[in-house]
Amino acid sequence: MIRQLEVAEAQALFDLWLEGLEAFPFAFLRSADEGRALDPSRFEPGLSAGQFWGAFDQGELIGYACLQGFTLARQKHLADFGPFYVRSTVQGRGFGRALCQAMIDHARQKGFLQLELTVWSENHAAIRLYESLGFRRFGCRPRSVIIDGQPCDDLLMALMLDEQT
Repeated sequence: MIRQLEVAEAQALFDLWLEGLEAFPFAFLRSADEGRALDPSRFEPGLSAGQFWGAFDQGELIGYACLQGFTLARQKHLADFGPFYVRSTVQGRGFGRALCQAMIDHARQKGFLQLELTVWSENHAAIRLYESLGFRRFGCRPRSVIIDGQPCDDLLMALMLDEQT
């Protein structure tokens, strides 16, 4: 099941977010140590605004995604997709694709014309997923983060929602 998350689910979202930071440190901007220093209430404004969606397996939150619209008048057509994470134990079972598709559909319903994301350039499985959903690369942010002295590049990707049928 895929649905919009509620404020009461802030703790479950926080716990899954921390799991992602720990399991895939190169896929997130924030480190696991930085994440553990925060409070689950940090997600409440986004949850209240309807920005977070979740994937559930047998009632358990196993994936989440965030969709944030840009606020400037000249950028109202844009939305940022991410962070996005699906628990590694259920990856490859279609939850990530279903969650991404739900976010794409939601972005269309909200009237966005362009959905953008960044992804670590070495996260080949995620890149394949995004490209299969119609996202296209439009740039690279070199040294987006440096982790343990290792620079990591991020790919910039976009989906033109008004060009999809």
